[in-house]
Amino acid sequence: METGIQIAKMLMGLGVVLGVLFGAQYALKRWGIRLRPAAADAWVQVRARHALGPRHSLVVVTAGEKHYLLGLSPEGIRLLTPIDPPRDPSPSAATVLDPSAEKRG
Repeated sequence: METGIQIAKMLMGLGVVLGVLFGAQYALKRWGIRLRPAAADAWVQVRARHALGPRHSLVVVTAGEKHYLLGLSPEGIRLLTPIDPPRDPSPSAATVLDPSAEKRG
């Protein structure tokens, strides 16, 4: 009888440990928790990402001084086109709504 109780306790403990492991894996996938933050001075940086579907997305990547549009899919990563970085910053909302605001200061 005692052996059955010990086996039941062991199986319950194993279930708890496995539940914690699967819960941690789910949390990492679901909320994108990173173990190491990306370095701000990294040579390659992801600037923007747009999901096209559950497993397909477009990514703007900066490598050195150049920008690239990449397509990501389960089949792999494909370079779609190199892109030019924006030269002029977009106007501020105040300038668009009131063009005289730029002249004032």
